[in-house]
Amino acid sequence: MATMSGTRENSPRRCSPQDSLTSPPSRATCFHWRQCKCWCADDVFGPRTSRWSRSGKAGRLRVHCHHPQRATCARRNRRQVFVSCHLRHLLHHPHKRRRARGVPLGQLPPRWQLDPSGRLSRLAGTPEANDMIDFSLPNEVQMLVSTVKRFVENELNPLEDEIERTNAIDPSVAEGLKQKARELGLWAMHMPQEVGGGGLSAVEFCLVNEQIGRTKDVLARRAFGHVPSILVHCTGEQREKYLHAAMRGDIHVSVAMSEPEAGSDANGIRTAVKRDGCEWILNGSKHFISDADIASAYIVTARSEEGISCFLVDRDTPGLELGPIQEMMGHRGTHQHGLFFTDCRIAPQQLLGEPGRGMSLVLGHLNVARLAYVGARAVGMASKLLEMSVDFAKQRSQFGAPIGSFQMVQKMLADMQCEIYGARMMLLNAAWEIDQGRDVREKVSMVKLFASEMLGRVADSAVQIFGGMGYCTELPIERYYRDARVFRLYDGTSEIHRIMIARRLLERGISLL
Repeated sequence: MATMSGTRENSPRRCSPQDSLTSPPSRATCFHWRQCKCWCADDVFGPRTSRWSRSGKAGRLRVHCHHPQRATCARRNRRQVFVSCHLRHLLHHPHKRRRARGVPLGQLPPRWQLDPSGRLSRLAGTPEANDMIDFSLPNEVQMLVSTVKRFVENELNPLEDEIERTNAIDPSVAEGLKQKARELGLWAMHMPQEVGGGGLSAVEFCLVNEQIGRTKDVLARRAFGHVPSILVHCTGEQREKYLHAAMRGDIHVSVAMSEPEAGSDANGIRTAVKRDGCEWILNGSKHFISDADIASAYIVTARSEEGISCFLVDRDTPGLELGPIQEMMGHRGTHQHGLFFTDCRIAPQQLLGEPGRGMSLVLGHLNVARLAYVGARAVGMASKLLEMSVDFAKQRSQFGAPIGSFQMVQKMLADMQCEIYGARMMLLNAAWEIDQGRDVREKVSMVKLFASEMLGRVADSAVQIFGGMGYCTELPIERYYRDARVFRLYDGTSEIHRIMIARRLLERGISLL
């Protein structure tokens, strides 16, 4: 801290935690409360301390003092200042020491001690202040993210135009992508290592999907292995037939949950299943099932007497019919189909988990899925749109100047940057809390809501910056605009998540930390 003396400083100067830890102070240097707390004021006085408490900086104490000499003091001549104080001096002068909040008289605040040389130091095993919020990434995580980024740029992006034109991906191309990804260790990165996956944490998986969001959905599914994480609950023969086969890439398993009457309302599922001896009989329908045309089996949610249950239904099951492709405005290449069940007989060993516990199985994996497949990919797609918009604003000229020099264009670029940054911070915070084992359902809803709508605004601004070329199919901007729209629909609409956030807010109050 700053050296304390009885002199008056003519100009403010920067403080340093290494200053003045050798001699006891005689007077205190006032810090302006309403100004930057890191600059010393130009006034010096001796406060009469009423109490002190640690403010989190080495040697800095927050002191409530009486200072009747100054006419600018607050009411009753009392003001709050920061005092550059020597904690060791307080220990050696008990008559000047006052009780800190939560600290017994005669003791230093927690995490502090005097070393044998008499200098102030932290207690062993206590974290440094900057360890509480550390945004740095380990080298191995940075290498993984860089590898995924290069793979997307070199292997996937060149295939996008052909898929957009044909609305399909060649099976041989998909197989080649899968083999290349497996060689790099990028296959099924979200699955546990015990079953052959990458074992990524929620934070790592979101960082990876941020890069995956910079390419088409169908390419991400074929290259990185879209294995439903709920398959980890397979038992007995199910593990080899479904879990291990999917991890090897031998089969594809799709999740069949959405229904015409049960989209955002998962509890409105009408597909029913009832017992018939030792078997189950399944009736009902599903729609918007991704990759249903290439799947060998489906994870189907159905209502039983015990509640909603999950079943592993093979595609060749009698009574199961695959509906036609449901054409979409975006995400070309990722096919959506309906499924129709008419008296499908399901063997008892096809039950996934326990009867009536299907919804808890699904919701147990939904938080990470929403963060990675919606939040992180929305951030990745928005980041790519921003990069393209910045490059275009530098190159495109109007009225004899680059359009990036126009304030209205600058405003759009700045807003895009701020929104992407905010969504990314929300995303990583929620993912980190998942890794800590905390309940983050409310934060996941906030991330899903904000990131999906942020992407829509960024895509709209990108079209506006590109002008007519942004609306033209010669450039991919209009493609991203179409693809971005569905982010506000799947995994719960924006309206549903707003209701969930508000309901939890009214019931439990504000919980932002």
